[in-house]
Amino acid sequence: MSDFDTEIDDLIAEQLPVVEYAISDGHLADISNAGLQATLTLGATEIIAGEFLAQLYREPGATETIAFADVFLGNRLDGRTKVDIADPFGLKAAGWSRLAPYLKANVRSHLSTHIAIRQTTKEEGEGRW
Repeated sequence: MSDFDTEIDDLIAEQLPVVEYAISDGHLADISNAGLQATLTLGATEIIAGEFLAQLYREPGATETIAFADVFLGNRLDGRTKVDIADPFGLKAAGWSRLAPYLKANVRSHLSTHIAIRQTTKEEGEGRW
């Protein structure tokens, strides 16, 4: 049991119905196709895990780094690259991309107009947001 079990359970309860609603009913009902069900499960898992990591990423101190000469301690997203704070590791985008062929038409069109929110790099501005 981890410190995050309740948060993860709450996030699954919140996000899974949204993902299931976005998938065409015919694909959800096709329980005989194990490959399809595995693909849908993986896509939903990526979306939910991506949201969980994004929430952790936005917590105070999550993006702090320390450097001493050649030793660097911190997260992988250290401000040297552009990061979408809504999906810093790209998992949510990967999940929605995996599910794209199985989504309802109106959901696919909505996803094609996604607006990214990102941090600036240190060279672009003083702040990280």
